[in-house]
Amino acid sequence: MHYTAIYDLWAKPLIDWRSLVLPFGLAVAALVAAYFTRPGSGRTGLLIFSVAAVVVSVGIPSFDLYQLKRHKPVTVEGPIVGYWEKEWVERRDGKNNSYSYEAFQVDTVSFGYYRNVGMAGFHNGEAERIPLHDGMFVRIQYVPERQLDDDRILNRIVKLEISQK
Repeated sequence: MHYTAIYDLWAKPLIDWRSLVLPFGLAVAALVAAYFTRPGSGRTGLLIFSVAAVVVSVGIPSFDLYQLKRHKPVTVEGPIVGYWEKEWVERRDGKNNSYSYEAFQVDTVSFGYYRNVGMAGFHNGEAERIPLHDGMFVRIQYVPERQLDDDRILNRIVKLEISQK
């Protein structure tokens, strides 16, 4: 059977440069503001903020990617079954927060992810979503990841291939 790779974590850059524009811009602005303020008038806080903006924006995604890449992926192959998706809006602190979740099974392995949350691994959150559906034949490489808060296993997709019959 011939497959076409739709997503491959190893073919992706470590960090998308577009996600760094805002944090680096804030860091530069904080550094400029710290340079022009008097010592003792919040200068230390601005310097700490500029370092934290860069560390958080680069460190967290890099660590997430490192965690996925350090494990040997498991492969499952077969048709998608039990596909479902849900989109909803919750109002919290006076603002609307939109959520989008997608889930399915291949063989006996379950996959589920929030599409609008940036993370390492496939989460179908690109501008053009992959139209997944029941019966679609796929081959998936994934890393089972134990969750810290409730000890369940989340299967993170590192490579998704779709059959071209």
